[in-house]
Amino acid sequence: DKLTVATLVTTRIAVNDELLQQEEVLYLFLGKIAPDPGNMGPLHEWMPEAIWPKVKALEGLKRFNGLGDAMHSDSDDWLAWFDGAAPELAKLPGDFQKSLTPFDRLILLRALRPDRLSNALSTYIGNVMGKDYVFQQPFDMASTFDETSSQTPVFFVLFP
Repeated sequence: DKLTVATLVTTRIAVNDELLQQEEVLYLFLGKIAPDPGNMGPLHEWMPEAIWPKVKALEGLKRFNGLGDAMHSDSDDWLAWFDGAAPELAKLPGDFQKSLTPFDRLILLRALRPDRLSNALSTYIGNVMGKDYVFQQPFDMASTFDETSSQTPVFFVLFP
């Protein structure tokens, strides 16, 4: 779909311009899982068991170092963020609000709330590349026809 293509284009440009590292992009695309995540502690009361290995895998990125421990110590704050209707817009618990970039927040959402990732990606791509990459005017065949000639072909890309 269009969001997938826009995400691929945006991340490729950001990696080429050295604004993002390929490793960060892989965390977003692949959703890594730690093989031995350890004990969930008090988080087991509200966090699905399948999410904890994803959280611990994020600690492979320097800025997420200590995320699991921070979640243990601020369990109630993380629960409120996790259960929020729009966590992509909510303030992150602890120092993570200050230390994480908008792209880091995407990685965090991918691990904890993948259901909200599409909305967050649309906002991120709109902010980085411009709103035209996310929202576009309805197709106008008449104006397209006016721009074409026998020397200027038209190429259509259709998404289901």
